[in-house]
Amino acid sequence: MEILTFDQFVREYMDNLKPPSCIPTCLEEMCGGWTQETLRQVVQKLTKKSTCPLPLWYDDPKNMEIISIKRDPVQQVFKLFDTRGIGRIDGYELFSVIVIMAEGDFSIKLADICEIFGGESASSLNKDEFFYFLDSLFRGLPKCLLRKDESKPSKPNRRLHHKDIAAFVSGVFKDKTDLLKDEFVTNFGECEKLKQFLEVLSFTLEKSLKVAREEALKNMKIMLEIKKCMLEMLMKVEKEATKPQPTNQS
Repeated sequence: MEILTFDQFVREYMDNLKPPSCIPTCLEEMCGGWTQETLRQVVQKLTKKSTCPLPLWYDDPKNMEIISIKRDPVQQVFKLFDTRGIGRIDGYELFSVIVIMAEGDFSIKLADICEIFGGESASSLNKDEFFYFLDSLFRGLPKCLLRKDESKPSKPNRRLHHKDIAAFVSGVFKDKTDLLKDEFVTNFGECEKLKQFLEVLSFTLEKSLKVAREEALKNMKIMLEIKKCMLEMLMKVEKEATKPQPTNQS
């Protein structure tokens, strides 16, 4: 596992992401059209309305059907995150990326971090939970971010240095061990380096999903037009075939 400092991570990804979409097609297809509300609904199903924790891992794509019924994209996403080929992926890596990627105001995304990753309470987050979220996020991002001229992530097994994570946690929590949701959103805004990076990344990922959705709708319209033309041709052929044939007179 390659360990990067935050500054190295920014240099590698901030201005080097592939346009117009910087995420693999399978992730676009699985999460196309997702909003923060969509994500919350999925999490509610997975946690049985917050009565059990979010899955730490998945060892079979079939177990991810609650996330999406699109089987082929789900299987491809599983392979995308299974970078060591062990038949298991980290659930927190996947959901930490999705919470940043799904459409919604950035402050809502921060509130959802509390709701989704706050193990003890949906209305608060503690230092250990935020540390684990950031560690998961910065392990998940290299698995699904495409840099310029890449067709698939070339260096997926990366993570952020623990000292940088600890510094961000201290910057947000200051002298507290727990923060209520509103406190967390407010304090996060004061952690300028992390906030700026994640806001830009959030915007870029949302844009990637929108581009993919627009392209999918465009292709759907083309297919419908093709089917329409084929149907019109078939109806014309049938009409010609059923025309009464002229009889020969001797």
